Amino acid sequence: MPHFHCFSPRVIQFTLLAVLLPLLTSAQSPDSLSKYFTSVSLEDPDSAWHVLKPELKGKKLFLFGEVHGVAVNNILQLSLLKYLHKYANVRHLLLEVSPAEGFLYDHYLRTGEKKYLTTTTYSDILEDRRFWDSLYLFNKQQPSSQKIRVFGIDKADHLNFVQAMKVIFWESKANDSLPYEFERVNNQLIHCVTKLKGFKKLRRLLKEDFVKQPNVYKDYLGDDFWYFRYTISNTLYRYSDRKRDLKMYQNTLIIFDEFEQDNFLGVFGEAHVNTFQKNNYSLYYYLNDNETIQDSIFTLHTHYKEVEALYLGKVNRFRESGLFLQKQKHFIVPNAFKTVFEQVESDITLMPLRLLIQASYFGLHRKDFFLYIKNQKAETLVPLVKRKK
Repeated sequence: MPHFHCFSPRVIQFTLLAVLLPLLTSAQSPDSLSKYFTSVSLEDPDSAWHVLKPELKGKKLFLFGEVHGVAVNNILQLSLLKYLHKYANVRHLLLEVSPAEGFLYDHYLRTGEKKYLTTTTYSDILEDRRFWDSLYLFNKQQPSSQKIRVFGIDKADHLNFVQAMKVIFWESKANDSLPYEFERVNNQLIHCVTKLKGFKKLRRLLKEDFVKQPNVYKDYLGDDFWYFRYTISNTLYRYSDRKRDLKMYQNTLIIFDEFEQDNFLGVFGEAHVNTFQKNNYSLYYYLNDNETIQDSIFTLHTHYKEVEALYLGKVNRFRESGLFLQKQKHFIVPNAFKTVFEQVESDITLMPLRLLIQASYFGLHRKDFFLYIKNQKAETLVPLVKRKK
């Protein structure tokens, strides 16, 4: 998820290293790259992305790989999203959250209603809250055809699923009488809300009932019908599912089919967009294996050094994490990268991958870019007394 950096009073400078394709040669000296460094303050990060402009043409899916829980991710991703919205026709944000949680964020962007975000990270993480509030204000200024939509493609979760069903069946149609055909579904939803159990039964009942009377659902749900059908069709239930990335890919295709005219920014953990490891059946692997998509993907990889990250409410310190992760705790950072990294003084550096490594070894796209991020703080937990607001 995107995050916001606020731990230091100084103005952090981001360094963008833009190296054009004619420079792709193994004889390139790291020192000679300094003329391509561009420092940009957090007060105006948007202008930095212009270095990517030559690579945008013909791209449909932009991927941002991250290490979750690092505060600075937020400002980078919000800035990039706005830039791609303007210059690459990006109208949809894909996230590593459940379809139900994605629906709740999408509902907030469309309505400004926050009360149903209590089960999401908006309630817990300060940087997420700032991200969504900023995106809501941005969206509010756009004409209807250019507003950003949000979709989750990951594992289903009970609390957000029930919350989404409350919005779809109760909130969106508050002035309409619930059809008698929904009596069993409505009773089970009430049971889930009041007893905090029976979630699997609700999901199963919705799937079975929808198959029997799809037109009743379509007529009643109106604009929410597609998102409802997408949410209940999700077959990913466990993070440990060996086919997790395949199912995330299948969810992505459903969204692509519905919004085929528009472009997308996907924000996922680096492992899902990582092309470094051979035989790594990641989300990227399946996307790149699809002949209709593979040439329209642009990936922004990340690698972090000396950062903190928030995970399950605890701040963890990482010496390194990200693109070069090998079997959880082992890293193999090529010497070519190390040599260049030693020349970098700013906190964040953007560079094209093929400048430094051979594609035959890593299997990376010629025009993929890479963010080297260092010395960053973890995202911030919202104090408990403020979470209900």
